[in-house]
Amino acid sequence: MHFAIHAIDRNDAGDLRLQTKNPDELSEQARKALGSQVVKAFLDENGNLPAITLDPWLEEEMVKGIRPSQTETVLLIDPKIAEHLSHHLHQFIQPMIAEGRSPVIVCSSMLKARQFW
Repeated sequence: MHFAIHAIDRNDAGDLRLQTKNPDELSEQARKALGSQVVKAFLDENGNLPAITLDPWLEEEMVKGIRPSQTETVLLIDPKIAEHLSHHLHQFIQPMIAEGRSPVIVCSSMLKARQFW
């Protein structure tokens, strides 16, 4: 399981094309369109976005654990994976906070839309 900090180019933004009435798709399109505006507050002095990314395997395991219920959507993952995730995120997030930066986690839209963070 790997974690990494990557710099994302600030010019990487999507276009808003309202071709659907599906709320999830509209939310994702709005995120893409507004992303560059939201990201500005998190850019470093070189215009890059220092961000934490997750190993694709871990994201896949988390997506597999998404379970909708009548009132909410929950994330069910192995407790050992949850502990490992918490420990490693803490290791990356604390130095960012100590440097006065706000931690940013880049993840798949399936996880982002559910707001498990």
